[in-house]
Order: sequence, then structure tokens, then C-alpha cells
Amino acid sequence: LVVLKTAPGNHLANFEYNLVGPNDWANVTLEVQGRPMKEGKPVADDVSGYKQLSLQLGATGVDSLRVEFISHGQGINLNAGFPQLPIRLKAGLNTYVIPLKGLGQPSWADKVDSKEVLKKLTAISISAYCNQCTPQNGTVAIDNVVFKK
Repeated sequence: LVVLKTAPGNHLANFEYNLVGPNDWANVTLEVQGRPMKEGKPVADDVSGYKQLSLQLGATGVDSLRVEFISHGQGINLNAGFPQLPIRLKAGLNTYVIPLKGLGQPSWADKVDSKEVLKKLTAISISAYCNQCTPQNGTVAIDNVVFKK
């Protein structure tokens, strides 16, 4: 966690990453769970009634981050490729709003209705990633992750 000098009561999640080649599809991810695990299993939230996810992001070393919406242990059988959206970053810590109806899946992924995942959401992940990597490293900061109607 990072504490801002300008707002000492505020704490940001922060991670450093190092993406190295040769690696065609590398990523480093922070997963944010909505609820603590219960009896060792993820607990789901129904966020299908929300229209947007708002979050503050800042990063060095990459020009975009990927936000993925995950449902583990809730009967949605995907190993990877959950609904997601890449976010093109601006310099500094900025607020980004993700329209939930704009989520998509990678072309190689098993297809699932995004609404079904949002009904049984267990986590979101924020990833620094590269496709066909050249060495990259930096820091990612995340704050104020909020679903909005």
C-alpha cells in the first residue's frame, strides 16, 4: 500500500512488475476480491444491475492496462479469457470509467455472456501486460474501485 503525501488518509494498492522476453503473452496482475473467501471458496456478488466500473489507475512502463471481470467457483467454466477491457492510460493517476456493456473476450477464449459473469462476480483483476514482449518494467497504482449505476 502507498500513502499519498497530499491525502494521508488515502491508501493506494501498488505493485511493481518486470515483464521479460522471450515471452509472447506475459502479464502481472493484482486481483481485487469483492468479499473474503468463505470456507476456502470465492464468494460472488451480483453486479449485473450496474452500468459502469470506475477506478483510479496510474502506471509507468506500459501505455495500457487490462481490467478483467472474473467468476471463479460459480459454475462458469472458463480457465482464462473472462470479459475484459484494455484501458489506454494517460500520464499520472487518473479516473477511468469502464462501461460494463462494452466488455469483450479474447478471440481465442471460450465465449460466455458477460451478464452471466457479472451476476456471479468474484473478483476483478488489473494487469500490466505485453503481447510478444520486449522487456518492460514499472509500477502500477490502483485506487477507488467502485461499481456505479
